[in-house]
Amino acid sequence: MSKTRFLIICIMVLFVILGGCKSEESSEGNSFIATVLENNKTSLLVEPVEGSFELRSADRIIVSVRDAELLDYENAKITIGDIKTGELVEIFYDGGIAESYPAQIQGCYRIRLLESTVDKTDNSNQKQTKTSDFTVKVGDNSVSLMTWDTEINLEEIFGKPLDIKVRQLGQDSDTFAGSYLKEVKFQGIEVELFSPKDNGQSFYVFSIKILDHKYETVRGIKVGDKLERLKELYPELMPILDGRKDDNNRGYMFEEGDYITFEIINGEIIEIRVYREFA
Repeated sequence: MSKTRFLIICIMVLFVILGGCKSEESSEGNSFIATVLENNKTSLLVEPVEGSFELRSADRIIVSVRDAELLDYENAKITIGDIKTGELVEIFYDGGIAESYPAQIQGCYRIRLLESTVDKTDNSNQKQTKTSDFTVKVGDNSVSLMTWDTEINLEEIFGKPLDIKVRQLGQDSDTFAGSYLKEVKFQGIEVELFSPKDNGQSFYVFSIKILDHKYETVRGIKVGDKLERLKELYPELMPILDGRKDDNNRGYMFEEGDYITFEIINGEIIEIRVYREFA
């Protein structure tokens, strides 16, 4: 066998070996470790740990779990309800991150819970989590902030829309330029949704304005309730500092990362807004 032919064969074998290694490596896709900030049942809001490549995209990432395999730290299957706020998870995904704030991962195929960092003995009287507080209820249904409209049917929950408007943000919107806003008005409730500029098809909820008494917060507050009841159920309540001084005719705010505001007229709630504020 000539030296040239032998060299060609060696090179071909080397390419086969390297190709196999690359295929094996890519089969696992990308992964990173993050802290769970919110569990919205169909998605997780997470913060990548220091040193993660994904932290360069954003310090907050919404991860859709619709098609993800969920495992505990012993690789036993779990449900989304088993993942608690404050726990560490390893997220496996296809490498795609939508650049928005929070950033978004739709191609997640596996989430593995690392050994729990949450005290499982917390008593049942513990304060409700941020996930449940920033949720609106109507009958047996509910809608939480950061829920995608591909994961819920707003029309089935709130009824037929009275008006729908979609607009694309202009250059004056800074980092959000090119993204999309959708405003949907129903009877007694208004929902605002956001979609990143490379999407424009699916939207997630970032604001819900309640104008009717049939909708309520998780703690049971609704339009028409008295200020006294509001203060009982939301002891963390703070007055909005906008110049109004009369306690019975002003706005109040509950804040834990996201916000709920209550507009009070003559000691009675006339409007509730649950929303996330973007930087």
